[in-house]
Amino acid sequence: MEYNKTELKKYNYLIGQKIKAIRDLKGFKQDYVSEKLGISSGHYSNIENGHKTCTLYILIKLCQILDTTPNEILSDCVSLNHDEKETFIVEMQRSLKADEKEFLVAFQMILNKYLEDKR
Repeated sequence: MEYNKTELKKYNYLIGQKIKAIRDLKGFKQDYVSEKLGISSGHYSNIENGHKTCTLYILIKLCQILDTTPNEILSDCVSLNHDEKETFIVEMQRSLKADEKEFLVAFQMILNKYLEDKR
């Protein structure tokens, strides 16, 4: 699959801005979040500024740290129909390492349990 670089830059920017807005709302400093993520503050700053792509692993960890959901972070750039969403998810999962896939499955189980308990 070939990516449209202009579109990727736009998505990186939108995602970064949403992450920054949520972080600011929570009153967290960039250094705090980058430390919790285990990445340099420069790398984290590049994600917020749209200069780096946020990996799925970092997205999941950010959701935990910022007490938010991937839907909230991606809401400004992902408006796909059902088939496109499934394709997007499958493509994202292909790039994951084994430990990241295990983490994602565990996260999904926790999220499902939370949603069941909320009903």
